[in-house]
Amino acid sequence: MIPSLLHAPPVREPCDEVLEPEGLTVPSSICVAGRMYIVVDPPLSPELVEAAKRYVVWTPSPPGGTAEDILDDFLAFIRRDRGLAQAAREAGRLLGRLLYRYYFSLGVLEPAMADDEVSDMYVSSSPIHVEPVGGLDEYWRALERTRLAQPSRLHVFRGGVDYPTNVAFSPLELPYLVRYVARRAGKDVTVANPLLEGTINWPRPYRVEGWLYGDVGNEALHMRRVGRPVSLCQLADQYGVDAVAALAALYHDRRPLIVLGPMGSGKTTLAAGLLYATPPNTKVVIIEDVDELRLPAAVGRVAKVTVRGWDPGEVATAVRTALRMGQPGATNVAIAEVRARDELVLLLNMFRTGHGGLSTAHAGSVADFVDRLRVWDVDPWLLRGLALPVIGVDGGARSIVEVGVVRVEGRDWWVEQVDLREIPDPTTYAYMRRVLETYRGHGPDSCAEEVQAALEARQRRSKRA
Repeated sequence: MIPSLLHAPPVREPCDEVLEPEGLTVPSSICVAGRMYIVVDPPLSPELVEAAKRYVVWTPSPPGGTAEDILDDFLAFIRRDRGLAQAAREAGRLLGRLLYRYYFSLGVLEPAMADDEVSDMYVSSSPIHVEPVGGLDEYWRALERTRLAQPSRLHVFRGGVDYPTNVAFSPLELPYLVRYVARRAGKDVTVANPLLEGTINWPRPYRVEGWLYGDVGNEALHMRRVGRPVSLCQLADQYGVDAVAALAALYHDRRPLIVLGPMGSGKTTLAAGLLYATPPNTKVVIIEDVDELRLPAAVGRVAKVTVRGWDPGEVATAVRTALRMGQPGATNVAIAEVRARDELVLLLNMFRTGHGGLSTAHAGSVADFVDRLRVWDVDPWLLRGLALPVIGVDGGARSIVEVGVVRVEGRDWWVEQVDLREIPDPTTYAYMRRVLETYRGHGPDSCAEEVQAALEARQRRSKRA
């Protein structure tokens, strides 16, 4: 029951750039005109579009599994209007594909989701303002009229620029929109459970968050694209061989490591790349709520524990389960993000019991995270030697802007700013550096195979010695 999702309204603007995403259900295109991002659907007569919108309102579920089945049912729906039925037959396959896109894909959201340059999409509207004229009852009536007339517009974040689009939804459509996207993510939002959190994997993987009661002036739906896997070798191009080799050596030697950075800085991407340095014959258990830490098969045995809703109690259970899924000293645990004290204490305890692993946390600087550690009152013994690299973003370029290491003396502890190259074992660091210089820039599969082969060769040599 979201007719606005069926067909993008036409906008006549001169295009600065025309995009034609691949793999779409309908041959749509994108027109970037100034600061406007316009979804261009194939043209249909206004009368036919309105009839199709009435059809999807009266037919909430698809009558069949193919575009032809849906088109036949639509023709039966409009059979009394012979002129309109004739126009629908002439539109034929195109109209059937539009209806199919609505029922089985993501409607007019699909072209923007298929754009490789789009990183975020959200549905929001500007706050409304009504002059307080007359009595209170008159004010509330005016406010309600304005609210119902205020559309909620789809925005896309592309190339670092926030673009409004020509796709808008009425306030009455917003709850249905959240439920519509929730179904595509395999979720169910209700009055009792109004929050949406999940993943949509087509046409590109997106992480989705929504709020059933999103309204005017609020964000009802946000979709963030899950980046393509970046290999350890490709990270060397982004951050430099020295920085990546040092971090990979820390992870390989099972040193405590938490990657810090602001939202969208690439913490998860960096953490996933570091997992390529997993020691041979080591099992990796990944704990996350959304499928983001993806590894090639060459890395070895990988098991995933999915925590829906990221409840701290469930995370604790997941960590205990993960530690039972392998042998001591042969299991690394990667927690996608630590968000609460209990999760951090479990992670640090894991480091102290012979297991390796890593995690990430939201923090703009080492000092910000240290303040959080002091508020959480974490035992200094657990913090000893914890490495805290911070990712910074400047004009789209990412780098390690600072690194802190926790030092402990008795019950006192502090964080010392250090050169990242000074933290890992010199021998491991030098070996990782040689490997990355050799295979720098290789893609996920090739990098995983080459790095694992090099680590296995090093392990065999150390055993013979």
